[in-house]
Amino acid sequence: MATWVFQGDDAPTNTPPASDYLPGPMPKVNPTKAPNGNDGGALWWDHDDPGGNGAQGLDGLVGAPGAQGLNGGDTPQGYKLILPPDTSPTLTLVLAGGNGQPGGKGGKGGVGGEGQDGGEGDDEQPPGFGGRGGTGGLGGPGGPGGNGGSAYDVQVIVSPGVNFTSVVQQTHQGLGGRSGEGGDGGDPGPGGFGGNSGPRAPQGLPGPQGALGARGHDGFIGQFHLI
Repeated sequence: MATWVFQGDDAPTNTPPASDYLPGPMPKVNPTKAPNGNDGGALWWDHDDPGGNGAQGLDGLVGAPGAQGLNGGDTPQGYKLILPPDTSPTLTLVLAGGNGQPGGKGGKGGVGGEGQDGGEGDDEQPPGFGGRGGTGGLGGPGGPGGNGGSAYDVQVIVSPGVNFTSVVQQTHQGLGGRSGEGGDGGDPGPGGFGGNSGPRAPQGLPGPQGALGARGHDGFIGQFHLI
Protein backbone atom coordinates (compact mmCIF):
# COMPACT_ATOMS: atom_id res chain seq x y z
CA MET A 1 0.00 0.00 0.00
CA ALA A 2 1.40 3.41 -1.02
CA THR A 3 0.72 6.41 1.21
CA TRP A 4 1.41 10.10 0.53
CA VAL A 5 0.89 12.62 3.32
CA PHE A 6 0.59 16.38 2.88
CA GLN A 7 0.32 17.92 6.33
CA GLY A 8 1.11 21.26 7.94
CA ASP A 9 3.04 21.22 11.20
CA ASP A 10 1.09 21.29 14.46
CA ALA A 11 1.82 24.21 16.78
CA PRO A 12 2.99 23.33 20.33
CA THR A 13 0.28 21.76 22.45
CA ASN A 14 1.35 23.50 25.66
CA THR A 15 0.05 26.97 26.45
CA PRO A 16 2.34 30.03 26.29
CA PRO A 17 3.59 31.24 29.69
CA ALA A 18 1.10 33.33 31.63
CA SER A 19 1.74 37.05 31.69
CA ASP A 20 3.78 38.01 34.76
CA TYR A 21 3.02 41.72 34.44
CA LEU A 22 1.23 43.02 37.54
CA PRO A 23 -0.43 46.45 37.38
CA GLY A 24 0.71 48.94 39.98
CA PRO A 25 -1.35 49.44 43.16
CA MET A 26 -4.01 52.10 43.31
CA PRO A 27 -3.40 55.20 45.44
CA LYS A 28 -5.40 55.95 48.53
CA VAL A 29 -8.58 57.96 48.08
CA ASN A 30 -7.89 61.69 47.81
CA PRO A 31 -8.24 63.29 50.30
CA THR A 32 -6.98 60.44 52.42
CA LYS A 33 -9.24 61.38 55.36
CA ALA A 34 -12.95 62.11 55.56
CA PRO A 35 -14.08 65.49 56.98
CA ASN A 36 -13.83 65.99 60.72
CA GLY A 37 -16.90 66.88 62.77
CA ASN A 38 -17.75 70.58 62.86
CA ASP A 39 -17.32 71.99 66.36
CA GLY A 40 -17.90 75.57 65.34
CA GLY A 41 -20.46 78.08 66.60
CA ALA A 42 -21.31 79.64 69.92
CA LEU A 43 -22.03 77.48 72.95
CA TRP A 44 -25.80 77.74 72.52
CA TRP A 45 -25.73 76.39 68.96
CA ASP A 46 -22.62 74.23 68.98
CA HIS A 47 -22.73 71.74 66.09
CA ASP A 48 -21.13 68.76 67.87
CA ASP A 49 -21.10 66.73 64.65
CA PRO A 50 -19.70 63.23 64.25
CA GLY A 51 -16.75 62.62 61.96
CA GLY A 52 -17.40 61.71 58.34
CA ASN A 53 -17.19 58.09 57.23
CA GLY A 54 -14.38 57.16 54.88
CA ALA A 55 -15.05 56.24 51.25
CA GLN A 56 -14.29 52.81 49.86
CA GLY A 57 -10.88 52.38 48.24
CA LEU A 58 -10.40 52.48 44.48
CA ASP A 59 -10.77 49.31 42.43
CA GLY A 60 -7.58 47.69 41.16
CA LEU A 61 -6.50 47.86 37.54
CA VAL A 62 -7.26 45.16 34.96
CA GLY A 63 -4.59 42.51 34.40
CA ALA A 64 -2.62 42.10 31.19
CA PRO A 65 -4.07 39.99 28.36
CA GLY A 66 -2.73 36.51 27.74
CA ALA A 67 -0.44 35.67 24.83
CA GLN A 68 -1.90 34.47 21.56
CA GLY A 69 -1.23 30.89 20.59
CA LEU A 70 0.86 30.08 17.53
CA ASN A 71 -0.91 29.19 14.30
CA GLY A 72 -0.85 25.72 12.82
CA GLY A 73 1.16 25.19 9.66
CA ASP A 74 -0.27 25.33 6.11
CA THR A 75 0.47 22.90 3.33
CA PRO A 76 2.19 24.28 0.22
CA GLN A 77 -0.07 25.80 -2.41
CA GLY A 78 -0.08 24.52 -5.99
CA TYR A 79 1.47 21.18 -5.05
CA LYS A 80 1.50 18.39 -7.66
CA LEU A 81 1.93 14.69 -6.92
CA ILE A 82 3.04 12.53 -9.85
CA LEU A 83 2.30 8.86 -9.27
CA PRO A 84 5.07 6.61 -10.61
CA PRO A 85 4.19 3.53 -12.67
CA ASP A 86 5.10 1.14 -9.85
CA THR A 87 2.39 2.50 -7.53
CA SER A 88 0.82 -0.30 -5.48
CA PRO A 89 -2.83 -1.27 -6.03
CA THR A 90 -4.06 0.49 -2.88
CA LEU A 91 -3.33 4.22 -2.73
CA THR A 92 -3.82 6.34 0.42
CA LEU A 93 -3.74 10.14 0.20
CA VAL A 94 -3.71 12.23 3.38
CA LEU A 95 -4.27 16.01 3.40
CA ALA A 96 -4.27 17.91 6.70
CA GLY A 97 -3.61 21.33 8.18
CA GLY A 98 -1.68 21.81 11.40
CA ASN A 99 -3.49 22.43 14.68
CA GLY A 100 -3.18 25.79 16.45
CA GLN A 101 -1.70 26.33 19.92
CA PRO A 102 -3.94 27.15 22.90
CA GLY A 103 -3.98 30.74 24.09
CA GLY A 104 -2.06 31.83 27.19
CA LYS A 105 -3.49 32.69 30.58
CA GLY A 106 -4.19 36.33 31.32
CA GLY A 107 -2.27 38.28 33.93
CA LYS A 108 -3.36 38.87 37.50
CA GLY A 109 -5.41 41.95 38.29
CA GLY A 110 -3.97 44.83 40.28
CA VAL A 111 -4.30 45.37 44.03
CA GLY A 112 -7.26 47.42 45.24
CA GLY A 113 -6.62 50.79 46.82
CA GLU A 114 -6.66 51.55 50.54
CA GLY A 115 -9.93 52.82 51.97
CA GLN A 116 -10.25 56.42 53.17
CA ASP A 117 -9.74 57.11 56.87
CA GLY A 118 -12.71 58.28 58.87
CA GLY A 119 -12.91 61.85 60.16
CA GLU A 120 -12.46 62.90 63.80
CA GLY A 121 -15.52 63.35 65.97
CA ASP A 122 -15.91 66.39 68.20
CA ASP A 123 -16.88 66.60 71.87
CA GLU A 124 -19.22 63.72 72.67
CA GLN A 125 -19.82 62.80 69.02
CA PRO A 126 -18.21 59.63 67.63
CA PRO A 127 -15.53 59.55 64.94
CA GLY A 128 -16.29 58.32 61.43
CA PHE A 129 -15.73 54.76 60.29
CA GLY A 130 -12.87 53.95 57.97
CA GLY A 131 -13.75 53.09 54.38
CA ARG A 132 -13.64 49.52 53.19
CA GLY A 133 -10.68 48.55 51.01
CA GLY A 134 -11.01 48.62 47.25
CA THR A 135 -11.90 45.58 45.19
CA GLY A 136 -9.03 43.83 43.44
CA GLY A 137 -8.73 44.36 39.72
CA LEU A 138 -10.28 42.14 37.09
CA GLY A 139 -7.94 39.44 35.82
CA GLY A 140 -6.65 39.93 32.31
CA PRO A 141 -8.48 38.22 29.43
CA GLY A 142 -7.08 34.96 28.19
CA GLY A 143 -5.13 34.97 24.96
CA PRO A 144 -6.78 33.84 21.72
CA GLY A 145 -5.95 30.40 20.45
CA GLY A 146 -3.80 30.08 17.36
CA ASN A 147 -5.56 29.51 14.05
CA GLY A 148 -5.61 26.11 12.43
CA GLY A 149 -3.46 25.67 9.33
CA SER A 150 -4.99 25.44 5.88
CA ALA A 151 -4.61 22.37 3.68
CA TYR A 152 -4.64 23.43 0.04
CA ASP A 153 -5.67 21.43 -3.00
CA VAL A 154 -3.23 18.88 -4.42
CA GLN A 155 -3.18 17.80 -8.05
CA VAL A 156 -2.51 14.08 -8.42
CA ILE A 157 -1.11 13.28 -11.86
CA VAL A 158 -1.38 9.61 -12.81
CA SER A 159 1.54 8.44 -14.95
CA PRO A 160 0.87 6.05 -17.85
CA GLY A 161 0.95 2.44 -16.74
CA VAL A 162 -0.18 3.11 -13.17
CA ASN A 163 -2.61 0.41 -12.07
CA PHE A 164 -4.35 0.81 -8.75
CA THR A 165 -7.61 -0.72 -7.59
CA SER A 166 -8.65 1.70 -4.83
CA VAL A 167 -7.89 5.22 -3.63
CA VAL A 168 -8.40 6.17 0.03
CA GLN A 169 -8.55 9.92 0.64
CA GLN A 170 -8.26 11.32 4.16
CA THR A 171 -8.63 15.04 4.91
CA HIS A 172 -8.20 16.62 8.33
CA GLN A 173 -9.00 20.23 9.05
CA GLY A 174 -6.42 22.21 11.01
CA LEU A 175 -8.18 22.97 14.30
CA GLY A 176 -7.95 26.33 16.01
CA GLY A 177 -6.35 26.40 19.45
CA ARG A 178 -8.60 26.52 22.49
CA SER A 179 -9.27 29.69 24.43
CA GLY A 180 -6.75 30.99 26.93
CA GLU A 181 -7.79 31.03 30.58
CA GLY A 182 -8.66 34.35 32.19
CA GLY A 183 -6.21 35.75 34.71
CA ASP A 184 -6.69 35.62 38.47
CA GLY A 185 -8.41 38.52 40.15
CA GLY A 186 -6.32 41.07 42.02
CA ASP A 187 -5.78 41.16 45.77
CA PRO A 188 -8.15 43.27 47.88
CA GLY A 189 -7.10 46.64 49.19
CA PRO A 190 -6.71 47.32 52.94
CA GLY A 191 -9.43 49.17 54.81
CA GLY A 192 -8.99 52.71 56.11
CA PHE A 193 -8.61 53.60 59.79
CA GLY A 194 -11.47 55.03 61.79
CA GLY A 195 -11.31 58.61 63.00
CA ASN A 196 -9.21 59.39 66.09
CA SER A 197 -6.98 56.42 65.09
CA GLY A 198 -9.90 54.03 65.42
CA PRO A 199 -9.88 50.41 64.28
CA ARG A 200 -9.20 49.54 60.69
CA ALA A 201 -12.11 48.85 58.34
CA PRO A 202 -12.42 45.49 56.55
CA GLN A 203 -10.35 44.86 53.47
CA GLY A 204 -12.02 44.85 50.09
CA LEU A 205 -13.05 41.89 47.97
CA PRO A 206 -10.76 39.91 45.68
CA GLY A 207 -11.06 40.79 42.02
CA PRO A 208 -13.00 38.59 39.60
CA GLN A 209 -11.31 36.21 37.20
CA GLY A 210 -10.74 37.47 33.68
CA ALA A 211 -12.71 36.39 30.64
CA LEU A 212 -11.75 33.50 28.38
CA GLY A 213 -9.92 34.35 25.20
CA ALA A 214 -11.29 33.63 21.74
CA ARG A 215 -10.90 30.19 20.21
CA GLY A 216 -8.71 30.10 17.11
CA HIS A 217 -10.28 29.73 13.68
CA ASP A 218 -10.21 26.37 11.97
CA GLY A 219 -8.18 26.18 8.80
CA PHE A 220 -9.42 25.76 5.23
CA ILE A 221 -9.49 22.18 3.99
CA GLY A 222 -8.95 21.40 0.32
CA GLN A 223 -9.07 18.18 -1.68
CA PHE A 224 -7.15 15.94 -4.05
CA HIS A 225 -7.75 16.28 -7.79
CA LEU A 226 -6.86 13.18 -9.83
CA ILE A 227 -5.75 14.09 -13.32
